[in-house]
Amino acid sequence: MLAFFGGTDAVGAAPVLTEVLLSTGRPMELTVVVGRPELGERIAGLTPGPGQSLLPVPPTATLPALIAAADLVVSAAGTSTWELCCLGAPSALVCVVDNQRESYHRVVAAGLAAGLGELPALAGDPAAVRAATHTLAGLLDDGARRAELSARAWATVDGRGRERVVDAVLDALRQVAAGSPVQ
Repeated sequence: MLAFFGGTDAVGAAPVLTEVLLSTGRPMELTVVVGRPELGERIAGLTPGPGQSLLPVPPTATLPALIAAADLVVSAAGTSTWELCCLGAPSALVCVVDNQRESYHRVVAAGLAAGLGELPALAGDPAAVRAATHTLAGLLDDGARRAELSARAWATVDGRGRERVVDAVLDALRQVAAGSPVQ
């Protein structure tokens, strides 16, 4: 398992989601990328259960390798969502800030990742924590479900978007040069 929430984890999601992950009671080797020392201190105070291990690590250039090796990745629903999809990582996402809400709901509705809810609720609403714990436990117990998420994400985001954008811009420039209206 891998959990990461941006380079600095500005809103402190790592300790909250680490607690939720450990509360599943499922055996796991959990690596958590810790963006700030004070978050690392909070995570260091958590006690893994039987069959669980917890390894906090600082931000790392080996994140793609950690993602590729993980059976499940828990992350914020920001721009890293597209990287997770492109890598075919089975993922569970949390909406950590308002500007992630729309894409979070779209990605979850499309079945590209499992949804865990919004960080403020996970930090204080027992019902939200129970729901997220239930979702994670189900994912940890169901390799076929994780494989389904992985396949759907990978099939949807192929990593060639930049190429398509450049092609579209070049086509528009060709139309302009030819005196045709740009469509």
